[in-house]
Amino acid sequence: MSDNLSINEMITPPEEEQKKGKGEWLKEHYVWFLVPLLFIVVVASLEAFLVLTKVPTYIFPQPSLIIQGFAQEFTRTIIPHLWITLQEVLIGYLIGATVGIVLGAIVDQSKLVEAIITPYVLILVTTPMVSLVPLLMLKFGFGLVTKIIAVALASGPVIMMNTVGGLRRTSQVRLELMKTLHASTWQTFIKVKFPSALPSISTGLIVGAIFSIITAVGAEFVGGSTGLGNRILYFSQLIQTPK
Repeated sequence: MSDNLSINEMITPPEEEQKKGKGEWLKEHYVWFLVPLLFIVVVASLEAFLVLTKVPTYIFPQPSLIIQGFAQEFTRTIIPHLWITLQEVLIGYLIGATVGIVLGAIVDQSKLVEAIITPYVLILVTTPMVSLVPLLMLKFGFGLVTKIIAVALASGPVIMMNTVGGLRRTSQVRLELMKTLHASTWQTFIKVKFPSALPSISTGLIVGAIFSIITAVGAEFVGGSTGLGNRILYFSQLIQTPK
């Protein structure tokens, strides 16, 4: 019986430690609760102040009217343009990610290919893609294709550089082991190098996704009659207050 009690005591932490653990968790994550609560309090206070003081809506509209107007415009106007922007981002990002990973693997194996494409990759990485959108529009027009190309050019080089970096940081011990086992280049890549490079590739994919969204919306700012960027520009010129 005493053995059972001692085992239970070892498995189950004391009540004080459990309370301490909960307290530490709340201290670490209190921001998750505090920030939304503070936002709700501020918005509710502002709503009450505007209603009680009867401030005209054309001077300072009530938050509830802003939310209501946004909901109406979202279903009627924003959703169709959001779908267009998502198409540009998804297609361009998939192309950029695929080409970036494949080129990264080739560059890792071929010094000649690296010497040829590295200058162009560095230019694309260091140049804001939005600044190149007008040149793309002169060649491909104002349609969906231009935005897709811009997104692919914005995301692909970043993913390629992260892929190369990840592949070249593979442990030399593992590579020597594969040589000892007489593994082929393909087997070494699939079983050792690519799995080792996945964290770096994942980072590149995340950064590439961010660049894709920024580039797509920025391209819609520069030219085109559809997309979220176009809608943002359109509504910013209206200065329409809730009625």
